[in-house]
Amino acid sequence: MKRFTSPLLGIGFLLLASGCAGAVPDERVAATDSLIRTAEELGAATIPQATRYLQLAKDENAHAQKLLNRGDPEAKGQLMRAQADAELALALANQ
Repeated sequence: MKRFTSPLLGIGFLLLASGCAGAVPDERVAATDSLIRTAEELGAATIPQATRYLQLAKDENAHAQKLLNRGDPEAKGQLMRAQADAELALALANQ
């Protein structure tokens, strides 16, 4: 019986770990929103190179919100892309 429960515990742990890895913390959502807002406030929309990445960040953020509402695990990746594009728009606005 000991050999039978050990694999079940391992499988349970993997399922729990994969579920936690897919969760998107509220801090990441807030950080992405904040980055987009800051890029807008610093004039990223008026700088041609930054405008493209700012719009990408907004679109990806909106898509991530829809995925979050559905509980789709892809939301985390979409939010990471939105954050990266917002950071790039911010960097270009600061040049």
